[in-house]
Parts: sequence; C-alpha cells; structure tokens
Amino acid sequence: MQHEITPELWEDYLEGALSTAERRRIETHLRACVACGELAAQLTNCTARLHEAGGMFDVAPLVSAEKLDAAWQAVLVRLKAADTPVQQRLDELEAAMAALCGAHTAVRALQAAAAKSPARSLTRLTRENWEPFLHSLFAIARALCGRTGARLILESGQL
Repeated sequence: MQHEITPELWEDYLEGALSTAERRRIETHLRACVACGELAAQLTNCTARLHEAGGMFDVAPLVSAEKLDAAWQAVLVRLKAADTPVQQRLDELEAAMAALCGAHTAVRALQAAAAKSPARSLTRLTRENWEPFLHSLFAIARALCGRTGARLILESGQL
C-alpha cells in the first residue's frame, strides 16, 4: 500500500482544510492502513491539545490580579495629583496602557480616543475636553484590554 499523504496533506486534513473529495480519499486510506490510522489518531489528539492550550493563553492573565492592581494603584496616586499637567497625564496613561497591550497599541488607542473626542487630536487635549476623551479611551481599552483593564484606565485617567 502506498502512503501518499504528504506533511502538507496531514496538516490540511487535521485542520479541516481539504476538499470533500480529498478528505474522503485520505479517510479511505486511514481505514485500510493501520499505521496511518494510528498516526492520524495521535495527530488529531495532539492538535486538539494544542488548540486547547492555545485557548488557555487567550484567557489566562499574564500578570496576577494582585500585581496588576498594585501597579494601577501606584499610577492612580501619580495621576490624581491636582496639579498634574494634561501631557503628564497622557504620558502616564500611555505607560499604563502599554503594560496591558503594548506600546504601539497604546499610542494608537490614545490617538483614536482623541480623534473621537472634541479635542480631535492629542495635542489639543485640555482639562475642558478631557472627560469625553477619557470615555472614548475607555471604550477602546475595553475592546483591547477587557473590562478590568478598561476600568483601570478610566479610574487612572480621572481628573
């Protein structure tokens, strides 16, 4: 019996990316060939476990809730100082968001929030138009960082 299942075909078979005809051809071979049938079972199990492990990383926090909360409390203390200039608050928010979603994404989120606010840009942010900016940033942060991250962004940005 010939084993005409290439590594690429195995991958496509395991990921469900084959045409119906090609899938049937491989499944016919797997029923007739004990070695390939056993290999298919092992690969299917392994692929399922990899998908499961990957899913855990999607929901598992990389930082403990206690450490994240302590870091945010430190940011809050600095941000809540009454005389903190708007630019310094922006810098603090950028640093806080960078810890959650990366530096590039944090900058883009701040720019997008400013564009959707009355300020229309980061350079035009003032205490007067800060609140709409912050609410726009909250919505963006919720999509990027989840509810907890967005709540921390909102709390840390309050004037």
